[in-house]
Amino acid sequence: MNEKLKRGSSAYIMACSERQYLQYTSQNGLEVGSSSAISFIQSLIAQGDIAPATLRSKISALRVYLRKNNIILDEQKIREITKEYKRKKAEARFQQQENRYEPFLPENRGGPKLTSYADLSQIKQVASSLNGTHKLAFLARVFTASRISTLQNIFFANLSYYELNGVGGLKIESNLSKTNSFDRRDFIHVIRHRDPELCTIGELARLMVAKYNIPSANEKPFAVDYKEHNTLIKKANNINLANVTHSCGHFVGRNTH
Repeated sequence: MNEKLKRGSSAYIMACSERQYLQYTSQNGLEVGSSSAISFIQSLIAQGDIAPATLRSKISALRVYLRKNNIILDEQKIREITKEYKRKKAEARFQQQENRYEPFLPENRGGPKLTSYADLSQIKQVASSLNGTHKLAFLARVFTASRISTLQNIFFANLSYYELNGVGGLKIESNLSKTNSFDRRDFIHVIRHRDPELCTIGELARLMVAKYNIPSANEKPFAVDYKEHNTLIKKANNINLANVTHSCGHFVGRNTH
């Protein structure tokens, strides 16, 4: 291989792929051709977790190399191989997510501490122990899957009414969060809950009447002290959570369909 080729360049990748292919044909007593190229690609996939971009680069390099030698690569077979490869990659990613959340499933939550709330009854238990802004912030965390840091930056001016299939809801505009530091306009939506004790919108209405009367656009309805919020949840409930901060997110992840 030409040592002057810049590592990572397309020419370098092509030269590496050609060398690997020729070594493969030599070691296995195969002739250069479409069949041996197909076999080489299959061997790369079988060896381990080859990245999709790497696989595409190698196929492209082989296609060019064979064309130089007046050989046409079997594109139909390549499509079949890559389709199967993508299917297996998708299955692997799905299984990875399944394994990630397996400890949170009800049947696997043995041990002294939970990583998530078990069901809505525990959510209701926590909500009933909180008051005012802390209760509102907790319900908003559960039913919008939002971080406390996101909710802390919401003003009354960011709230508006909307309807989804005839059901009234609340649209929250957010332009500052952990994943949005560039003033991008994101929107969080929440609809009314059939249980008044679990209704984020109902709790917001009660808080407006009790605390604000006529709220200012610059007031922050969800603003709570982070540590105080977590401490209240820990002290007021006999629910032994391993991680209070992410327990709402885990609950939403397991119960969203």
